[in-house]
Amino acid sequence: MNTQFTLNGLTSANYFQFNEWIDINCPSHCHRTFEAVFVKSGTVMIEKEDNVYTLSQNEAIAIMPFEKHKFTTKTSSQIAVFEISTDLISNFDSLFKNKTLKEPCCRLSDKDIDNIYDHLKYAYNNPVELNCIFFEMMSTFLRNNELAPFCSRSDLFQKAILYVNSHFDEDIRLKDVAEALNVSPVYLSRIFTKKAQIKFSEFINSFRLQKAITMITDPSITLGEVAFTCGFGSIRNFNRVFSKMMLCTPGEYRRKSLLSNNKNIFHFYD
Repeated sequence: MNTQFTLNGLTSANYFQFNEWIDINCPSHCHRTFEAVFVKSGTVMIEKEDNVYTLSQNEAIAIMPFEKHKFTTKTSSQIAVFEISTDLISNFDSLFKNKTLKEPCCRLSDKDIDNIYDHLKYAYNNPVELNCIFFEMMSTFLRNNELAPFCSRSDLFQKAILYVNSHFDEDIRLKDVAEALNVSPVYLSRIFTKKAQIKFSEFINSFRLQKAITMITDPSITLGEVAFTCGFGSIRNFNRVFSKMMLCTPGEYRRKSLLSNNKNIFHFYD
């Protein structure tokens, strides 16, 4: 299986990756993909929408599309993150679109985790295996649980996220998104402030940053390539935004990441 990081197609609908992270800290962000996080060791604090969850070994959380979330490690943590575009999951829209789990956390057995890793061996560019993993995960989360409507995101906000997802590597402004969605910049700004609780400029920087964090752990990609591929425009701007949000420089983060052996195990961007 080829696990070389691909720079092309980052905004594609056909998106899947499975990462392992050590001592993760990630600023607040949201995206259109489904995400499941389970803790292999240590403790990680996850803020999801207006709730805070503290997860320890073998505990997991499901993050549905467009749910705002943040990761914080106080002492130490080792987590695995499964992230997949809903376009790759059959029947997702009819079963789970605009819904969330009343209780998003669950405990995984050793057998649950072994099954996930067994499926991942055959998951590369294989929609059948990806669907098996996803629905097995949802089955685990839905034990003694139920789905509830998820209404904290407007259709306009979701459309804005999709636009940013397709254009984050360009020099886009709020007015560009507003024009594409045929609304006024003032109105769209209010939507972002209300729904994301941050300004548009902060939102797009957090979006770019989450892409950069995934790329930065690959030493074969220069920091300059990361900066320009993720739409920061310059190394200086990349360093400024990264340092402000992550409290360290990109270079420091890369060195720490390589020492801690964070890795992208399986992924594709088709």
